[in-house]
Amino acid sequence: MKIVLTAFALLALIGCRKSDLTVDPSRKEDAVHAPTALVAIIADPVRFHGKTVSVTGFYRHGFEVSGLFPSRDMSFSEANGLWLDSEKETVVEPPLSDPIWQEGKLLWVQVEGSVDASSHGHLGAWTGTIRARKIKAYPADWLDERTK
Repeated sequence: MKIVLTAFALLALIGCRKSDLTVDPSRKEDAVHAPTALVAIIADPVRFHGKTVSVTGFYRHGFEVSGLFPSRDMSFSEANGLWLDSEKETVVEPPLSDPIWQEGKLLWVQVEGSVDASSHGHLGAWTGTIRARKIKAYPADWLDERTK
């Protein structure tokens, strides 16, 4: 387990580039935030409550599921992930009309948003929620190709 978490942390740092997300630093809501380990938020969402974070992870979506997970090797259960919430104002790349967003596909995502430790997603079963301001998605195999 320790190896999986260490490998994930390294992959998260390798995959994050400040240039990947378009921001305007003069706007408070677009301030660039240092990457935060998704596992740290899952372990203690109260510590991050109300804070803006930048995270990467695997996103699974479908009927009654909008989950962000630190590893594809972990069980995709609510206890191991965070609910990902988006609004009309959320900047999404590629757009939701792109086939990448087809229900059931596993995606690698970069997310900027705020942590809500008091919201537990669908049926209250999740560890917490990230209210996304920006989401950039890639097919999960994109990560495999980058780490060869």
